[in-house]
Amino acid sequence: MEVLKIVSEIIINYGIGHGFLFLFLLRRQKSGVVHWSFVLLLISLSLVILRIHYLYFYFWHTIGSTFFGSGPFLFLLAPALYLYLRSVVQPESGFKNADMGHFVLFSVVGVFTLILVNSDGDQYLIMKQVIGTPWLFMVIQFGYYLYRSRKLVRFHQDRVTQGYSNMEGLDVSWIKYILWLFGLLLFFFIVITPLIIHGVNLTTYKIFASLFFTLIMLFITYKGVRQRVTVEIANGNDSNTETIDTKIEGELKTKLINYMESQKPYLDPELTLVDLAKQLSISRNQLSAIINSGIGDNFYSFVNQYRVEEVKKLIQEDSKKQYTIMALASDAGFNSKSSFNNIFKKVTGLTPSEYRDGLK
Repeated sequence: MEVLKIVSEIIINYGIGHGFLFLFLLRRQKSGVVHWSFVLLLISLSLVILRIHYLYFYFWHTIGSTFFGSGPFLFLLAPALYLYLRSVVQPESGFKNADMGHFVLFSVVGVFTLILVNSDGDQYLIMKQVIGTPWLFMVIQFGYYLYRSRKLVRFHQDRVTQGYSNMEGLDVSWIKYILWLFGLLLFFFIVITPLIIHGVNLTTYKIFASLFFTLIMLFITYKGVRQRVTVEIANGNDSNTETIDTKIEGELKTKLINYMESQKPYLDPELTLVDLAKQLSISRNQLSAIINSGIGDNFYSFVNQYRVEEVKKLIQEDSKKQYTIMALASDAGFNSKSSFNNIFKKVTGLTPSEYRDGLK
């Protein structure tokens, strides 16, 4: 148990310094890939961990509220997660004056916290009653940002399937799941708060909570630094509808199919709509219109169907019998095992292994 406690302390203390360490490292990074909202999110998590682990008992005895174990910094998490998601989905959006509204609740709770800490007597009791329901506001806040984040995720998924043939690093649904996780955690805190007050070991509670937020921070960091920003789509015209004469549409459709079959551009795992449009010497919107209306598909599905057909051909070649299915998938343009398996089964109705076994 002593070793476990030491390991926990090391992890928690690293979590406290992680956000600020990351800020220092990002200041030295000139690529500008990671957004300021991502840094804000990590710093707010570091502050939450600091308050829980080292200042919890102080605020418990001074103010008498479990909420102040983590303080108003919890009100930064949902806005920071949402703004980071928006920076990935809409990197052109930047920071507007209206975005200051995302931090109003944090500011209000922060001011009330300072007043409550320095109040006494009747003023103390009144302020404690006013600020005694921060959990309710926090659950409402997380619900609101979860709703907005879900809309952004759906918008992003539609956008990506129209412009990319590879989703690796472009999936942002993990942010939505983090919001769900925090929302459920807050609801859980509301339920168990009476139990905490009436006998739960507070030392165990603060270690558990600190470890939870530290592990969440490390997960967010891992996902965040791997997240691709869809700059190409953002810089392009989002309108995929372009009026094309029926005769010209038919000619361009034939040109596209012939090019896909003869040149096999889909073998490039990073092929995008913009890349293919340049290779065909047509506009991005023309190509999108041909695929969407002329073929009745989106770019992602259109390209990956060709990749699946390529894998099926490779599986049947005698010279490829010694290769693994994933090696063949890589040769066909897939660079993710999970996406390959999902797409292959969606197109053929069989898993890759089932398909190969059926040929024997």
